Amino acid sequence: MVGLLFLMGVVSTAVAMEPDHDVINPDTESNDSKPSLAISSDGAGWVSWHAYLKPSCDRVLARELRPGGLGPVHQVSGEGTVHGAPVTVAVGSGGAWVFWSALVDDRWRLMGRQVEDGRRRLSVVLSGDDSDALMPAAVALSGNRLLVTWSARTEGRFRMWSRVLGEDGWKNPVAVSRDRCDAFRPAVAAERDGAVWIFWDCYEDGDYSVRGRRLLPEPGAEEQISPRGHNCLIPKALATDQGVAVAWVQSSDVINAGGAIGQIHTLHMALRHEGGWRVVRDAEG
Repeated sequence: MVGLLFLMGVVSTAVAMEPDHDVINPDTESNDSKPSLAISSDGAGWVSWHAYLKPSCDRVLARELRPGGLGPVHQVSGEGTVHGAPVTVAVGSGGAWVFWSALVDDRWRLMGRQVEDGRRRLSVVLSGDDSDALMPAAVALSGNRLLVTWSARTEGRFRMWSRVLGEDGWKNPVAVSRDRCDAFRPAVAAERDGAVWIFWDCYEDGDYSVRGRRLLPEPGAEEQISPRGHNCLIPKALATDQGVAVAWVQSSDVINAGGAIGQIHTLHMALRHEGGWRVVRDAEG
């Protein structure tokens, strides 16, 4: 089986093991992949991953990364026959939340579970009964709060939603994207001043484009980030000292000298300044 290795703060999948690596999943009986790592303010952390056993039988596992060694392996998932890749977010001192999608009664539910001090709390269902919830992303906020966002399919349309965990529990779900186009693959970034941005790729009129909006502290308007007329998708976001940065993959159709039709994929990025979004370009444009 494939081992999950922890090296220099990054979790990766590898077959060969070398000295100084910590094996996260020794003696595993499953095919383990899609790890998600979160480090808390005190240097401890949690890693969660997807463990495939057989068709319609998998699970989400998690393990604490302590300064003095590894904690026990926890099965985070409970309900559901099939589970999606997890997302881990560190909160507080040594604690974390793990989010994933689970197929329960022919409906994909967004699940969440808090793990701390080597224990698991009860899992919670965060999505509604009338939708299929997929592709979660999450970010830690100040004061042990956090935000989780996901793509939900209702009546044939995918739309972006989010929920905030506050001091008094989970707030009501909030629609992030408009219902005029399908929204997939969210990314989220939190700035130091408390502003939180959510990004996604939107499919409309045969093309994908990256869009986003500020959600906290006050909701802003939905903004076009990638250039129109191109297939731009799979956004990743990061809050930096130079502003919020969003990167995405652009897919372009090409025909080679032999007449074969294919695609070329390039990486692009935009930074937000006071005047709006600016695409970062090299000397050749």
